[in-house]
Amino acid sequence: MSSFRIPKKKYVPDLAHDSATCEGNYAKLQKIFPDMEENQQLELDLHDGRQRYARIRLKVRECFSYTATVQMEISSVMPVSKSLLIRVYQDARMAEVVKGESGRQHNGVYPYPNEQMYQVDEKAQLNRFVSECLSQCLSDGHIVESAVLDRLFSQM
Repeated sequence: MSSFRIPKKKYVPDLAHDSATCEGNYAKLQKIFPDMEENQQLELDLHDGRQRYARIRLKVRECFSYTATVQMEISSVMPVSKSLLIRVYQDARMAEVVKGESGRQHNGVYPYPNEQMYQVDEKAQLNRFVSECLSQCLSDGHIVESAVLDRLFSQM
């Protein structure tokens, strides 16, 4: 009896879709941080009309002529939190996740299975996740006043 194996289809990233997601992330970040400056931070509580369901903290870690690095920390009412490092490319008008919880830089594609248990399209999924979080910030976000006051006093 011969065994018939169906060859696995190799994952190929959809560059057009991935680029569009990163361009959208850039546009959303620009609405939140129109003039990115190093150490600038913003905390937003996300409300569904009745109660807070998450808090998102964005902090500009570093700024250069054409790039910036933003730390995004997400905590929810569920015992879940996530921290992501986002690189913002001013010249290309794109923003993408470069590091996740592990602190290691993400590859565009991973073999599957792998020791870290990443999905083959882990980076694309993280960029879509950031896109959804930024959309929520723009639609349901309310600035946490203490973060605004801290920023004002640090500029004095």
